[in-house]
Amino acid sequence: MSELVPLSGHYLVPAQAIESTIVRALPGHLNYEGQVVVALTSNAFWMVAPDREHVMIPFLNLRSARPDHFPGIVYEEYVDGVLTLVAPNDTAGVTVEYQGVGNFIYRLSFLTFYPNKALEWARKIEATVQAFSLRRYTGRN
Repeated sequence: MSELVPLSGHYLVPAQAIESTIVRALPGHLNYEGQVVVALTSNAFWMVAPDREHVMIPFLNLRSARPDHFPGIVYEEYVDGVLTLVAPNDTAGVTVEYQGVGNFIYRLSFLTFYPNKALEWARKIEATVQAFSLRRYTGRN
């Protein structure tokens, strides 16, 4: 397992992260809803919650990463110290599909809020997976 190191504030990121950003996780396999760090290492996709709970998906198990829209999303957030319901205007994000235990297909989604950022992260994930596959195929590290 990779060591988690501080990113900014109370967020954590794998020590070997190539790319990372803070996004909003949607409820799903992580059992956490709120701001998290998504990161790419040379061999895995990570989603790390502030409480150190995380999901690490090896690239061998990753099936797809695609930009997505999540209309109708409403979540609670503290605004000026008051718990408020937020319904963002733009709900663009990324859905990552991966094969888990028992060969079941799982989905993990996160909001980037902007369509261009969602497309950029989907492409980053796919490009890193392709680079990993090429390294495996050619035997280079």
